[in-house]
Amino acid sequence: MQFINCDPSNPEFKLIQDKGQRLALALNALPIEKLEERAKIIKELFLEVGKEVKIYSPLRVDLGKNISIGDYSLINQNCTLLDTGSIQIGRRVLIGPDVKMYTATHSLNPIERYEKQNDGSYFIQTSAKGIVIEDDVWVGGGSIILPGVTIGQGSIIGAGSVVTKDVPSYTIVAGNPAQFIKKVL
Repeated sequence: MQFINCDPSNPEFKLIQDKGQRLALALNALPIEKLEERAKIIKELFLEVGKEVKIYSPLRVDLGKNISIGDYSLINQNCTLLDTGSIQIGRRVLIGPDVKMYTATHSLNPIERYEKQNDGSYFIQTSAKGIVIEDDVWVGGGSIILPGVTIGQGSIIGAGSVVTKDVPSYTIVAGNPAQFIKKVL
């Protein structure tokens, strides 16, 4: 997969971001029953989209082009996918309403969070860590997935959880921060 260079000094970045924002707005404006029109926008918005993917509006993205979604997956309403880094969503993934996925991060050192430009202005230093959600995962509503997290196959994220570290396959986690509850199988 090819991912977008999200360095704001990259001249293409702003164009790609603007296009992603426009496509997300267009998708959000279409009623759910306009299947063909929605499918066309979804295909243009994301890097890769599998078959029979369902996305409910509203949806917010940063770029869209750093997101891949596997076959038969569902993204419920009011989700935010900030894809400065890659977001890979596997097959048969259920993402509940109000889920947030953030790939952007900043230095823990406050001095390193800003870079002074030649003109005296400051630029926010941002890096990205991709998110991977493997096949057959269920992410409960209101959950937040933080940068660099991989959620293993068949896992369940309890509603309202904040996932700060990798989740092993076939595991249920919940809470803030998300903690092991039990094995699925």
